[in-house]
Formats: sequence, C-alpha cells, structure tokens
Amino acid sequence: MRILLYTHEFPPFAGGAGVYTAGLAKGLSELGHEVTVVAPAYEEAIAQWDAQQPYTVDRMLLPGGRLTVLAGSIGLIRAWLHLRPDMTFVTDVGAQLAASLASLVFPFHAPYCITVHGSEIEWHFGIGRRKRPQALLMPVVRRFFARSLAIVCVSRATQEALLYKLPALGERVAVVHNGIDLDAFPPVTEEEVGRQRNKIDAPGPVLLTVARLIPEKGIDNVLKALSRIAPDMPDLRYVVVGAGPDLGRLKAQVTDSSLEGNVVFAGKVSQRELSAYYALCDIFIMPSRPSDRFEGFGLVYAEAGAYGKPVIAGRTGGVPEVVQDGHNGILVDPMDVDGLERAIRSLLSNPGLARSMGCNGRRQVVERFNILRMAESTLQVVCEREGRPKHGGGPGA
Repeated sequence: MRILLYTHEFPPFAGGAGVYTAGLAKGLSELGHEVTVVAPAYEEAIAQWDAQQPYTVDRMLLPGGRLTVLAGSIGLIRAWLHLRPDMTFVTDVGAQLAASLASLVFPFHAPYCITVHGSEIEWHFGIGRRKRPQALLMPVVRRFFARSLAIVCVSRATQEALLYKLPALGERVAVVHNGIDLDAFPPVTEEEVGRQRNKIDAPGPVLLTVARLIPEKGIDNVLKALSRIAPDMPDLRYVVVGAGPDLGRLKAQVTDSSLEGNVVFAGKVSQRELSAYYALCDIFIMPSRPSDRFEGFGLVYAEAGAYGKPVIAGRTGGVPEVVQDGHNGILVDPMDVDGLERAIRSLLSNPGLARSMGCNGRRQVVERFNILRMAESTLQVVCEREGRPKHGGGPGA
C-alpha cells in the first residue's frame, strides 16, 4: 500500500507530534508498505538525516505566520497529485488545518486518517478560541474531521475529550497508544554515563525532565519540592533537557531558591546525549498539569521506561494510561508540592522499589508502547473501516 504521512512537525527538529509521525512512518515501512512523509524543510542541514530513514521524506518550505496554512495546503496538493497514495495520514495540528483547506479545493479521492494527540482539540474546537485567525477555519476543520475514514486518538482520555466536543464522530474514533522507536534509544555504556555525570558534576542521585519549557509541564513545582529536599541531599541534581519560553522564569526561581548548585538546564541536546541522560538519571519526573495544552499521552514517559527508569507524573490527561500508579511510577496531583516531595523522597530512599518500577516500565514499552505495535494497531483500525485485510504490504499493494 502506498501511504502518505502529512505533517507540519518532524525530526530532526520536532516535538512529540513529530516524533510520533517518524515512528509511525518507520513502523509502517517495517510492515512492508511504501511510505512517504511530507514534512517541513528546516534551515539546518537535514539531507543526511532524511537519507538514513527507511522511508521517503519529501520536504516542503513553510513560511511563518498566516501563510503557513496556505503554503502547507499547496504542498499537500502537490504531493498528493505526484504520489497518488492509497491512504493519507494527517498527523498534527498544523497539518490538520492545511489539509482541511486543501480538501476544499482538491477533494481527497482516497481515504485519509487523522491523528489527534490532545492539544489540538481546544485549538480547533475550543469555544474561547474564536478570535484567532484559525477560528475562520473551524467549520472547515469540522468538515474535514467528519469526512475522514478514521480518527486515531493516542489515548482514551484524548478520545473522550474529542467526543465531548464532537459527539457526532462516534465510531470513527479509535484509540491507538503511542509507541517509541527502541532503536533510537540504544543501550548506553558505563563510560558514557560516567562522562555525562562528570559533565554535570553529579556525585549523587539525578532527577530528569525532558520537555518543552512551558508552565504546563510543572517544572516550577518540581523546583519547589527540590528546595525542600536539597538541604538534606546537597548532592542531588535536577537536569532539565529542553528549551522554551519559560526558561527565564525557571532560572529566576532557581536563583531565588538558592538551587544553582542543584539544577542543570541542559537545553536542546543530541539524541545520543539524551540517551545518556536517561541512562544516568535515577528518576524521571514531569508533573504536567491541566491547561489548554492537553497531555494526551507523554512519549517521554515511555522513553524513560525504555531505560528502566521509574517515573513521577501528574495525574492528568492520558498520562495514567502510560504511567500506572505503583507499577512503573507514582502519579501525583501536579499542583500538590507536598505530594511531589513525598514521591521523590520515597523513590530515592527505596532503591529496590525504584528498580522494580523501572523494570515494569521497560517491560511495558517492549510489549506495548513501541512503533511496530503502534503501526500494526493503526493499520488494523484503518482496515476494519475499509473492510480489507490488515496485511498485504509492499509497494502498490
């Protein structure tokens, strides 16, 4: 089957939706399908990265601002005319806007499927969003959703949130949990871990967050809990990997709390360095809290699980579907600093419990939250709605 994946967010410079698209593309390719990803071009060199993928990457230039949607819709029409795919997957919020517009002037003659991660529900359909330019496209987006073959939600919580806004979608909506590419998170040697530990001057335990630096990720509350724990554990280090608009506020909080010796803002890092941080840490922590940015799943929790790390997470959105309280981590009220402090102290003081949770997390990723399982389940949803056999991949199948 010829499959087109259309996205406005894609590696090597992307967040969770882009990582999802890359994982789905690889999983579908491994199942024997002919896969092309239409994705944004970046200023940085990307040809080498694209060439290493087991699928074709077709880059398009997307200007910023209000022209993004128009340029994206033109790029999609061009790609669709050239490739004539048997199936199109539209995998992130920007792509959904552009594809909705494209469908007005060039109706899709082959079925398409939409992926919903969570945040785009309020973005597209939130009542308070009508002043945004995108609000003009809201009826068009509704029409695009209503005509899709299937809508894949990355968690049950995302499915419930979408159907609350658009109950008429009904049986079009299915749940396929996210998966990670285990090849992207290979084992890390003790030497690499040691170098990373020396780099951040971490003689003791290490907490890790990997996230875009925005208030919704709950990093500020981790810092509040850390300010209570650090006097008892001066060797404790908290590493924050990622960039974003909240960096200045968080750095000021670190200074005000006298945590300069305990907190490391690592910024954006390479994939190999990220793996080393996962391998190094004792606990992965990200207590995301409810907001307009819905935490539909949280791929980073699965990434931490790939390295056998226990997780502390906020009980919100689809997070409880990947972090099971008491099994592979601890779920807390993300606004409860006392609860965060107790969870951190509990895992640091009980290494046996931490190891057990980490092992459970690793097993869960290997068995459930991987890209091959995700690709197979996604195809099963599509094929059930088309009434065709699930297998039978390969070019033109």
